[in-house]
Amino acid sequence: MTNWQPEVDEIERRKQLAYRMGGEARVADQHTRGKLTVRERIAALLDAESFREHGVLAGSAEYDGANLTDFRPANFITGRGLIEGRPVVVGGGDITARARPGGGGRARSKGDYADEMALGLKVPMIRLIDGFGADVRAVASIGRTYLPANDHWLTYCLLLSEVPVVAVALGAVAGLPAAQMGVAHFALMVKGIAQIFAAGPPVVERALGLTVSKEELGGVEVHVHKSGLVDNAAEDEADAFRQVRAFLSYLPTSVWELRRCSRATTPWSDARRRCSASSHATASARTTCAGWWN
Repeated sequence: MTNWQPEVDEIERRKQLAYRMGGEARVADQHTRGKLTVRERIAALLDAESFREHGVLAGSAEYDGANLTDFRPANFITGRGLIEGRPVVVGGGDITARARPGGGGRARSKGDYADEMALGLKVPMIRLIDGFGADVRAVASIGRTYLPANDHWLTYCLLLSEVPVVAVALGAVAGLPAAQMGVAHFALMVKGIAQIFAAGPPVVERALGLTVSKEELGGVEVHVHKSGLVDNAAEDEADAFRQVRAFLSYLPTSVWELRRCSRATTPWSDARRRCSASSHATASARTTCAGWWN
């Protein structure tokens, strides 16, 4: 009988390398900035222990002969999970891995896979966005870029027509990820840590000679109160995840299903008692009561 334990152990070792993300120093830097890592974000958003990751071993490896010596995980994490018991697909950029030269993997292809998985399973797609698009160092290393061709926009359109799509800005967002904020039914950003722009302040300064901060260029005041790109602002990451869960609670899983009924938070008898407590209820109050009873 074949003993596969060495192979099983090697797979587990590689998974542990992937779970390090960009390494202890970069994870600590993320926390110092008052931000969660993408794995912590996914855990905070989804029902406890419901996340089933896809592609954990995607990334770039280094070998000494047949022996793996180092592994740099892809800078995008995705998988399936549950929110209030309902299935969703979630994907998020790992800015700690992105800081490595060459990007630490092909985030774009893994992100495309997440969108296609949500479309195929007909479940909501949630994008946790923290990072930027093209990496000049990565483009130089592979000798090409995916532009101007980008046939994934059709998938974005199909997603919007079939399943709820949510985008959350959780850091400085530029390039293609900034465009992804606009192809969602509900977009929100976290005050103080999230900004959205086509290109950052250094590009603006070099092109126009203007010195602006990230907040002035694409902060909450710009996109929630002026441009309309973003629907809501969140006080912190926990509030952002609360808003995502609340938004999805109003919608069906896809256009192919009806919204499932939820247990009322206000008991029937209590609602009737409140409405009948005053004999001088106004017409608007009576209308509200009728809405509850219906």
